[in-house]
Amino acid sequence: MKTKQLIAIVTLFIGAVLGAAGAEKWEAHEWGTFTTFSGSDGGILSWYPAQQNAAAELPDFVGFNVPGVGKRFGMKYIARMETPVIYFYTDKPRSVDVKATYHGGVVTEWFPHGSPSSPGHPAIWKNLFILPPEAEGLTEARPPVAETDKGNHYYHAREVPEAALVLDNNREVAQAERFIFYRGAGPIDHRVRASQGKDGSFSVSNFHSKEAMNHSWAVVVKDGAMGWKKLPVVPAAVKETGTAKISIEDDALLSINKAVPKIEASMVAALEQAGLTADEAKAMVNTWESSWFTEPGARIFTIMTQSVIDELLPLEIEPAPNKVKRVFVHRMEILSPETEKLLLAALEEEQVSPGTAKEVARLGLGRFQPAAIERVSEMRNRLFQMETRQRAAAVIAHAKESLKSGEVAAAD
Repeated sequence: MKTKQLIAIVTLFIGAVLGAAGAEKWEAHEWGTFTTFSGSDGGILSWYPAQQNAAAELPDFVGFNVPGVGKRFGMKYIARMETPVIYFYTDKPRSVDVKATYHGGVVTEWFPHGSPSSPGHPAIWKNLFILPPEAEGLTEARPPVAETDKGNHYYHAREVPEAALVLDNNREVAQAERFIFYRGAGPIDHRVRASQGKDGSFSVSNFHSKEAMNHSWAVVVKDGAMGWKKLPVVPAAVKETGTAKISIEDDALLSINKAVPKIEASMVAALEQAGLTADEAKAMVNTWESSWFTEPGARIFTIMTQSVIDELLPLEIEPAPNKVKRVFVHRMEILSPETEKLLLAALEEEQVSPGTAKEVARLGLGRFQPAAIERVSEMRNRLFQMETRQRAAAVIAHAKESLKSGEVAAAD
């Protein structure tokens, strides 16, 4: 739809409802995820290159804000900020400015397209029209996304019919949607650490002195089956680090078709308790179902507190809503000890055997594979250094014994 046509529709709609009486409704709700990757010991690894193009999982109309210049674009970040979505709820048309600042990071994708952003600087959307969902003629202005198309990490966010329409008229061809969509890459200071022991048990530590972790889940996916458990509340680190441990035995694994509906129901209920509407919670879980629950691997999910989000990713909306609710999930992907052992063995082979190659492929490491190989290479180097020091110590000790024996013989 042309910009001039949209402006005409907006003008007519504003004129029709600006005089409407009643209590003012003006809210903003946001959901999103942060993904990190760690070794079995819980040490977070740098894994996501900011210049990586995620076009394969997003519609063509999404804008990419990755200029690829400057030293920071040649580095890998420890966190991928995935699919934050901001919904608005209003009973009358509004014109708003929105600014999201990812401290130490960069916004890499967005729709509607914001003002160009660089690392450490905010993503800005100015003069957006926010219109009640019944605004006639504007829903059709949204770009089409087929459910079977590559928008699988985008289109589920539209499944919130009560959300207002967002219209950006600041360009030759207007952009309309039910939300603001953006992504990024950068640091994270969640003050949480997740590890996995050799026995397969998970350990989650909370270093936040004020906030308990009320909702967390452990998930294991392997050989087409999935196991999951919800962790008990991980207390705040008032006097000592809050911890929780949990194990998922192999005999507890279910087929993915049986397991997924159960964990989805658990997560949706928790997301609603955290402040999302039922539709928003379902849209979030539906967006990430395939990634969270079918990709092979071991992971911890936890709902982050809004105070942590506000500190890491400040959001400014002008005029300020009467209510702002932000609910983010931290996905902590963990390289299991079993996987580390298999990769170490593969590195020891002068020529990787077909059997080993098949086992490595079965791991399904996907986008985490380069960081996994780097992690295991570092482990191998540390083992080599430790063995070298042990051998050197043994040689020195043997030499001392030999010298001592020689001295005694000379004295006799």
